[in-house]
Amino acid sequence: MSRFSDQAVESSLGPWFFVMLADMPLLGSRTAFHNVSATWVSGVDPDVAEALGACPLCSDVDAESLESPIPVYIDNKTRHNKKVTKRTLASCWVGNPHGVPALVMHRTLAEALGADLDERWLLGEVRDPDGGLVEDLISAVDRDPLDQYGFGSSRTRCRYRTNWAQSIGSVFVGACAHCGRLSEGVGYETYLLEAEVADYGTVRSAGCGLYVAKSIVDRLELYSPAVWPNLRITRVPVYTEVLDPFAVPKPMCWEDFERHEASMGNTLPFPMIHGKKGVKPVWQKRYVVDREARGLDTTPPRTDEQRIAFFLRLRSFWEPAIGEQLAGVDDKELLSLVKHGRKHSPDAPMESWIGIERTAGKRRR
Repeated sequence: MSRFSDQAVESSLGPWFFVMLADMPLLGSRTAFHNVSATWVSGVDPDVAEALGACPLCSDVDAESLESPIPVYIDNKTRHNKKVTKRTLASCWVGNPHGVPALVMHRTLAEALGADLDERWLLGEVRDPDGGLVEDLISAVDRDPLDQYGFGSSRTRCRYRTNWAQSIGSVFVGACAHCGRLSEGVGYETYLLEAEVADYGTVRSAGCGLYVAKSIVDRLELYSPAVWPNLRITRVPVYTEVLDPFAVPKPMCWEDFERHEASMGNTLPFPMIHGKKGVKPVWQKRYVVDREARGLDTTPPRTDEQRIAFFLRLRSFWEPAIGEQLAGVDDKELLSLVKHGRKHSPDAPMESWIGIERTAGKRRR
């Protein structure tokens, strides 16, 4: 079967499930890493943030370096400016205060999961602004998460479609302007890779929730609103092979990504780097200076045509047919082909814009 087939082969492990809150009354944050006025006071010791290599822009961290739990501090008001009560906390099963490298989990759920929260997990305390213990909640850190706590490094995957760059805005590949960690966002459904879950326990953290094996979902009846009110659960398929056109294992930093491509003789036509007001783009400045010194382009794609050309270049790294067709085609010529294709064949597969025809079977969506 082709690595890029639309017909996925599900693993014999069966599906997993993504578990998160349907509504988090304590959502929002004044975070430890970048201060935004809101209702969560997600306080973390600055020394802990520094030890984690926490980024003030993308909030990404290196959880593997942790040796002890992270205490999290919450405000005594909800996002609706009401006092946090036992009733408020009763169904706050699991969630992530934005910018904090820890999930906040209800003690009842943690106790129900029991030994499934294995030695990778560090369980700590949740306290109020005065330091008082919030007994209903605990902090929980998975030192080997499927998804880091910042937006920048999702290790879960989105099911690949052969026409994935057709929809402008459906794909994003870039680097955090401050730390250079690689980030990607691809449309379509989320899935897990068999190799990523087979030998790593049955409960994995992922940003704002948990990936949980079906056996646990069934045992705890996590799908039952009567048992777990306010809990949202989504089926996530596990596939035997990678269906998206990204490196395996996925690099964590943009520089690693470029080294990966250089090892195959590929050079990116231009970097995807996005800044953010209020945060000094440390990595971006160093990266631009370095590339200019090497005589390389540092201008990110700005028009739709430039973005499509960039994504076609990315696809050429993993898809031989695209690579062969683009061999010897410079960026100016590629942009001309893209502009012509968008104008005269907007509904045709993008590959046809550069002279590649596909069969009806391959175009199945």
